[in-house]
Amino acid sequence: MTKSQYFSLSGYRKFISHAKKTLRVAEIDEHDFGLILRHDVDLSWDMAYQMSRVEKELGVVSTYYVLLTSPYYNPMTREVREQAEQMLEEGFEIGLHFDPEVYDCGDEQCLIERLENEVNMLESLYGFKIQSYSMHNPSKHGKFIKINGLIDAYRADIFNEESYISDSCFSFRGKTPEIMIEKSKQQLVCLLTHPIHYFAQEKISYQIPLERVVINYFYKLHTGLKVNPTYASQFQQYDSLWERLFEEYLNG
Repeated sequence: MTKSQYFSLSGYRKFISHAKKTLRVAEIDEHDFGLILRHDVDLSWDMAYQMSRVEKELGVVSTYYVLLTSPYYNPMTREVREQAEQMLEEGFEIGLHFDPEVYDCGDEQCLIERLENEVNMLESLYGFKIQSYSMHNPSKHGKFIKINGLIDAYRADIFNEESYISDSCFSFRGKTPEIMIEKSKQQLVCLLTHPIHYFAQEKISYQIPLERVVINYFYKLHTGLKVNPTYASQFQQYDSLWERLFEEYLNG
């Protein structure tokens, strides 16, 4: 595939079909080789869930890291909780995506305590034990925190030039997924993806996926407010418009 062809759900389906089997991050110590598939859910849970449906269809499981402090989606909503619980039952792993920059911590111990607090919150919210976590934007802040009892997705044996590939910024940085799949037959290889990239319709562009995010949010806002009679009377004329846009961008 060309570079842009990867960045669609159909391209992702072809790629994962070639990978045959994937591993969760939690299985890292159980295997000497294989493709560890992980997703950092930065901007849209809805897109992450749709990716998980592709993986389920193909019979593979992976790890999804939830950002509790995301300003873009709410992991506490009933919809997200029910979908996450469904994924857990299907064999997927849900881990914590931790952003140290939301805290005013002057030392590592402070960040460790904040990380442990978020682990406890996510475990309480979803009713399961977290097995691994990943740092959010580590290339920006350079903080890699280690805590006992949990697997760090950036641990050195998989986060290195030979075994790690990421699609950050729509770039594989000189590597190709196919070559990494071949390598995974002899060693552990980790692929990090960001679900929003796979809604770009084979373009190296954030325009289409971000339009989907905005329309999805606006549609939920509109449908949620329709129980308000004042809002309903003022915006009733937009019902058909939002239904059409929702179908076009989110189910097309």
